[in-house]
Amino acid sequence: MNEPSAKILACAQDVSGPLNMNMAQLAQTLSTVMSRPIAFHRIFVGITGSVTAGVMLSQMWYLKDTPTVKARGEWFWRTRDEWMEETGLSRTEQEHARKVLRDLGFISEEKKDIPPKIYTTIHSVNIVQAIISYTQATNPLRDTNLQETCQLYGRKPAKYTAGNLPNNTESSTESSTDTKEKDIMSEVENPTPDVSISVADAKKKTPKPPKTKPTPEDEAFTRAYWERFCRALSDHKEQLSHLKMIDLSKYVKGTANLLVNFITSRFDSYENAKIPDDLTKWAEAMDKLQRIDKISPQRINDVMDVIFDNGNDIGAFWGTNVEGVPKLRVRFARLEEAIEKAKAKGRL
Repeated sequence: MNEPSAKILACAQDVSGPLNMNMAQLAQTLSTVMSRPIAFHRIFVGITGSVTAGVMLSQMWYLKDTPTVKARGEWFWRTRDEWMEETGLSRTEQEHARKVLRDLGFISEEKKDIPPKIYTTIHSVNIVQAIISYTQATNPLRDTNLQETCQLYGRKPAKYTAGNLPNNTESSTESSTDTKEKDIMSEVENPTPDVSISVADAKKKTPKPPKTKPTPEDEAFTRAYWERFCRALSDHKEQLSHLKMIDLSKYVKGTANLLVNFITSRFDSYENAKIPDDLTKWAEAMDKLQRIDKISPQRINDVMDVIFDNGNDIGAFWGTNVEGVPKLRVRFARLEEAIEKAKAKGRL
């Protein structure tokens, strides 16, 4: 049992006298134990895609500005029980949140001391960049990975019917009444011919415009673009004979060239490298890495040159872990950080 709960239980068991006195003492105890709330930043849920990661990052953000942590060079540590006490997160939730934050490059962890402790530091620059990208790409008040309810204002409904759904009868009745009154006044001033519309017709949704089929010119351009892409990979023609044609021309300029470099580098480093039949997910990840994450092609090529070079420690470790472009995007910040540290130590 945590300290606040123990205090409240002890007060409830120890007090004697009238009920109003008991409740007064309980209220005083509640005011004492709840004097320091935990700050929760809603934007952290958006950039992490996880409530638990958002809660833990909010507490870490608070800890990094404390005098003790600043004196340690912004490194801090907490035991599992202390995280539970401060955030309410269970062991599984803590481990999930830490993994999400590490994969996104928001934190780094190191084991130190005897007995070992996990020290953590926050990468504020990566967090600020993620917030800027998130706010530019989406509306942070609405776009979220959380399950949404069947509310009037929202995107997709929840998977299961939510409780306490809003009653639309009053609002729809009022709006329809106001509309009828305006229509009546309009008809008095400007009479119009009687046109009857059935209820079924009124409820019909406006049909979506049909999808336009690509023209022969578009198909010819897509095929020519794909053929140029395949020619750039002609050295590995036999290994890539299973590839399905996709429209690479619809992605950001430079995506095809980066894909060529990625695939070629993997084959040069690993003879048994696996390439998927459909490169759509790889192309989308490379496109988002440039368009959403604002990473230049030069930075992407620089990272790929290092991680696919087996002659250095980083390449020997990360090359086998970055099996595809989606993983490259998720771990890009960590990869750049590892490369900078290696250069600072003279290992590259």
